[in-house]
Amino acid sequence: MKDRTRTYARGLALAGTVSLVAAGCGGGGDDATKPTKVAVNVTESGKQATIEVPKEVEGGLVELSLDNSAGKAPHAGQLILLNDGHTAQEAIAIVGSEKPQPIPSWLRAEGGVGSTAPGESNAATVKLPEGHYAVIDDAGMGGPPPFTEFDVKGDNGGDLPETDASVTAAETDGTPEYEWKVDGLKTGENTFTFNSEGDNALHHIVAAPIKGDATLDQIKTELESDGPPKSIDFENSVDASVIDGGESQVVKFNLQAGRYAFVCFLPDRDKPDEPHFTEGLLKDFTIGG
Repeated sequence: MKDRTRTYARGLALAGTVSLVAAGCGGGGDDATKPTKVAVNVTESGKQATIEVPKEVEGGLVELSLDNSAGKAPHAGQLILLNDGHTAQEAIAIVGSEKPQPIPSWLRAEGGVGSTAPGESNAATVKLPEGHYAVIDDAGMGGPPPFTEFDVKGDNGGDLPETDASVTAAETDGTPEYEWKVDGLKTGENTFTFNSEGDNALHHIVAAPIKGDATLDQIKTELESDGPPKSIDFENSVDASVIDGGESQVVKFNLQAGRYAFVCFLPDRDKPDEPHFTEGLLKDFTIGG
């Protein structure tokens, strides 16, 4: 998880238009298991923030919500499963590192609430196994991100709701290693399932409008440079939080008509110098015909 990931996907103004909301369609009707509902509370004090959740949460299907209506900065709630007695401080040191480094197996990304602009409220629906977790506000107020730790116990037996659309960070049988598979997205609000594939992978989605007639080669060259890319509009991008390979979450994007670059900045655990946009997860899609 490179510094470039946090800078672009969070810090470069996902503050304006992100809309990541728990899906309500699909599922099993009246007999469907109701999700465990968890409020992610973020409180600002000057340039500092604190984040709070209940100390114990029932596992299985979990719906997280974050109300940033009173905030002056963007906030988020990324979930990290901490295995083998490791701590949130250890995870943050890896996630926030300015130098590429392998991502250890004890750190598991479990999705969460994406960047939430001031004056907005967001939510996400995820599946959480039992364990010890951290929730990290990595939306970028500056300085070390606020976090808190909590435990997930039990399993309510719920499944993610079905959706009519999907975005998959999919493995391939050759080169490049990954590809975006997108089905059913349209202009306006889109409820979809984000699927993450790859035994050794972590994925997220940044969907950023493409400026003018910029090509993917041009965008890729800019992404590989030291400065922020000029050919895509991060200020009007939307994102989905990080999830490990083999997992899914249900999210909602509000998309205007036009061309978008779908990007994943994350590497495989053992290939910290190979972000996924160099391995096939950079693709342009036209929304709205």
